[in-house]
Amino acid sequence: MDAKVVDVLNRIKHLADIRAIRFTRHGRERADERGANFEDVREALMTASTSKPDGDKYKVEGGRDLDGDSLTVVVAIEEKLLVVTLF
Repeated sequence: MDAKVVDVLNRIKHLADIRAIRFTRHGRERADERGANFEDVREALMTASTSKPDGDKYKVEGGRDLDGDSLTVVVAIEEKLLVVTLF
C-alpha cells in the first residue's frame, strides 16, 4: 500500500480513536437509514483496511460496525473527522 495512503488511514484511525468525528446532515441521515450510530461509525473507521482518495474526500473501506457488519464511510479530514456519508 502506498505510504501516503497508509498515513491517511492512520490519521483517520487516530481521529476516530479520540472520538474526533462530526457528521454532516447527509451523513447523519444515511447513518439513521442504515441503523448505524456514532459508535458503529467509529468502529468501522478504526477497523478499516483501506482509504481511497475521492476528490477532497476519502472512501474508507474494510471496516466493520459493532455488529460485525461491513460499513464503508466517506470522510473529509478537517479539524475533526467529518463523516460525509456511509453505506
